[in-house]
Amino acid sequence: MATKKNIKNYTVVQANDLIRNKKDFSLWELRVFALLASHVKKEDDDFQTYRFRIKDLLDLFETRSNNLYDELKNIPEKLHAKIIKIPYQDSKGKKRVRRYNLISMSDVPNEENIDEGEFIELRFDKDLKPLMLKLGEHFTVYKFYNILKLRSPYIFQLYELLKSEEYKGGKSIDIDLKEFMQILQIPPSYKFGNIKQRILSPAQKQFKKHTDIVFDYTAVKGRGGKIVKLRFRIAKNFKATYIDLEGGVKDKEEGIVQEESEFFSVYYPKVSHWIEVSVFKKMMEDYSETQISRAITYTLNRLEKGEDIQNVAGYIVAMARQKTLFDPIENEKNKVSAKKEKQEQADRRRRELEVQKKQLHQELRQKEDAIIAAIFIEMPEKEEEILQLTKQNRFSHYKAELSDTENLTDPIFNAAYRNIIKKSFATRFKTLDKQYKSKLKSIQTALNLL
Repeated sequence: MATKKNIKNYTVVQANDLIRNKKDFSLWELRVFALLASHVKKEDDDFQTYRFRIKDLLDLFETRSNNLYDELKNIPEKLHAKIIKIPYQDSKGKKRVRRYNLISMSDVPNEENIDEGEFIELRFDKDLKPLMLKLGEHFTVYKFYNILKLRSPYIFQLYELLKSEEYKGGKSIDIDLKEFMQILQIPPSYKFGNIKQRILSPAQKQFKKHTDIVFDYTAVKGRGGKIVKLRFRIAKNFKATYIDLEGGVKDKEEGIVQEESEFFSVYYPKVSHWIEVSVFKKMMEDYSETQISRAITYTLNRLEKGEDIQNVAGYIVAMARQKTLFDPIENEKNKVSAKKEKQEQADRRRRELEVQKKQLHQELRQKEDAIIAAIFIEMPEKEEEILQLTKQNRFSHYKAELSDTENLTDPIFNAAYRNIIKKSFATRFKTLDKQYKSKLKSIQTALNLL
């Protein structure tokens, strides 16, 4: 049964091929799948049947919703329908794909109303053994506790993907952007800005708060300046409370780093796969934070550009010794960033001014309408007189086949009609025109300067 009392003992083990090929899973499907996987023991010869109370699942993930009872009841059926497709090459080098069913048996409530004591039972399909039991060398291990509070299927699968690289020793990984989107099942309509805003940035925050790893990334551009791959740098998380692979709870008192400075928390994860904690702390004693941050940025810029630096740690330390370090790459980045920010500010200001201009025109028209209405109440005969004058104006676009009402809905005819009224009663509009003319001129001048 899934409870928080024994959760620190839950370990998820699965082949990397399985991690990279779970397609179209909802967050709850990923959660239940991982929970089921965490109950598989390495000494098992076959899969067992596992029972989970629906209330325990909601408690475990700290979720409260009546609708979720029905959703969780339907999860087994949805997992039954999932097919895992694993591409591979046969002995002759031919490309093939092998398909696996996930679940061979499930037992769910069949009542319309579900009470808190209801449960579901699940058992993996026996064909999944090569991906869950008797694994070869390409597999991933993580503690189930670390995915408990991840709130998106994209972020959940990103954790598994980066964990698969961190566990096998790779702390820096390049992933083709198209492959990355396929693994996480990111819609093709997502631009990189969407991926950054909706997935990568929230993932960095959630990883730092809830899991055992943190990451930084760089968008690597190809020819033409188009982003073609992502370079991830993965490091141990020193600040969150998490469960390590030995089942121990790590927090600020028991973790590797205790109450580190903000500078350490920001900059050490960027270089943790090259520099030991003790070396970094020694740097903090020997050099200013400005020198260290500048040295790290300088080095990472060169790595991103593709320079081959054999001893990255030594290079960073050497750069930190420099009290003045000019970085043309960072300087150019700052120029581009400043130019972009200036343009964005101008665009925002232009939108604001256009809105103000539109509002002023609307206000002016409403006040003019009030004056026109007052004129025709005072002198009703003028309404027909001015209408006839407008019809006779060769620039008014008057159409004889249309009614007066229909002609007045034409913007050109209506403008000519209003213009004749304003000229005929100029003194009544003088103050209003003067007031709004200066305001509109001020806004137009500001727009012209942008």
